[in-house]
Amino acid sequence: DKLTLAALSSTLALYDEAATLDQRLPILSLLATPQDNLRLRAERLAPQLAATGEIASAEAISGSARVFETSQAGQSIPTWCIALQAKHGDASHLRARLRDAVPSILGRVEGDRVLLDLRTVFPRHDVEIVDALERLGGANG
Repeated sequence: DKLTLAALSSTLALYDEAATLDQRLPILSLLATPQDNLRLRAERLAPQLAATGEIASAEAISGSARVFETSQAGQSIPTWCIALQAKHGDASHLRARLRDAVPSILGRVEGDRVLLDLRTVFPRHDVEIVDALERLGGANG
């Protein structure tokens, strides 16, 4: 129908300007981030997060990210995460505190840890995550 064709046409037009594509469709830059970049970021950030008062331990781990999880045919792609273990309370409590932080930090609970998937975080936000966790740690101390 006409609406579908208009949407497809607009999307394809974005690809004509490859130089600015990742700025206009940011999800593409996140999905296309090389594994080595994600690993290096995770290895750099984990000790910084572990040094905050809120975190008992932080570890860079490989994992998989679900893409378009709302569809039944969701795909997984490799990623790197930072696995956080709470100093105070359990993983669900830490996840809630992260979600309520400013800025809000979204993670998922796996076992007794909260995973921050770096494929879902722009590198420019790394410092904000560290700062937010330092503020949370200060609120506990």
